[in-house]
Amino acid sequence: MCQPDPETAPIVKRMFQMALEGKTYSQIAVTLKNENVLNPKAYLGVSGRRRSNGEVYDFNVKHPYVWGHTTVQSILLNPIYTGKIVCMKLANKSFKDKKKIVRPQEDWIVTENAHESLVSQSDFDSVGERVTSKQRPFALNEKNIFRGLIFCSDCNRRLSFNANNNGKFRCQTSHRYGKDFCTGHNITLENLTAIVLSDIQRHSTLAAKNSTKYAEYLLNISAKKQDGKRTSLKKEAEKCRRRLDEIDTLILKLYEDKVFEIISQERFVSMSAKLETEQIELKSRFAELTEYLNSSVEKSRNADSFAELIQQYTNITTLDEELVHTLIEKIVVHETEIVDGEKVKRVDIFYRFIGNVGEGDTAGSVSRSK
Repeated sequence: MCQPDPETAPIVKRMFQMALEGKTYSQIAVTLKNENVLNPKAYLGVSGRRRSNGEVYDFNVKHPYVWGHTTVQSILLNPIYTGKIVCMKLANKSFKDKKKIVRPQEDWIVTENAHESLVSQSDFDSVGERVTSKQRPFALNEKNIFRGLIFCSDCNRRLSFNANNNGKFRCQTSHRYGKDFCTGHNITLENLTAIVLSDIQRHSTLAAKNSTKYAEYLLNISAKKQDGKRTSLKKEAEKCRRRLDEIDTLILKLYEDKVFEIISQERFVSMSAKLETEQIELKSRFAELTEYLNSSVEKSRNADSFAELIQQYTNITTLDEELVHTLIEKIVVHETEIVDGEKVKRVDIFYRFIGNVGEGDTAGSVSRSK
């Protein structure tokens, strides 16, 4: 198995860590520049690396420490750092037009575990979702430590932040197009901060008391939430397996019919091509289902990782942007409901590694109007 470059691997890991902490492409680029880290082209120019044809890279870079935000983007969105090799991402537009276009993702050829990974798949996915979102510059949202993390439960769009009057998050769809398109999901920065802080304190206290039992607690919640889904996916997987067996039998029968000239060559080619296309799609889906159904080991590892991570914050009394983005993937705000004569707003917090660990109908935390 190929080993990462010991010179560049720590830099790549740090870039992902900065992104997980909420830094944008530009902020990461500025940090690397200020620390005099060679950009990729400059590094190739001084490292003596060779091209595939054996020639040494001879780049003469005028500004070796200047990182473009597109360079940072290309690194943070490259699945190679998860240990994968992805081929056939690009294709020529046509035989005559050599312009490259991006092929549909289902047509890519992906080789898993091709080399040692520098970042976990969950971290890679979290970074991809975070850094590709459109966010206002941090300077305009000094109070908003949750930027890019808050979503509407109905339209799934990010809630915008209004810094006036101590700060408030509100649904962009409702604000722009009216309540016919989405209801007015909103929550104040003060209430959201109190909810998140309380929830982190609760989880960190449980983890600090007994991290092993806490990890088991997380797994039990996950199992309860996934029981219905797992049953449905098991049925789908079994249906895929039966159909794959049928297709093997049908293709063999078609081949025999062609040999004995029961059907024409043209008919054989047409029918077998359709079956093979269906077979490819079913194999891909069956592999996805099998991977999900066999993911208990990964879930256990994630629970242990989160238990180890969260217990570091047992004594926190305030939140900051770095802490929030280290622990949380997203926060979903629900519409206000009336419960026992009080206005109640549910907030679902999705943590890194484990997702939303609220239980049953009481999932998430609630904000009660005063």
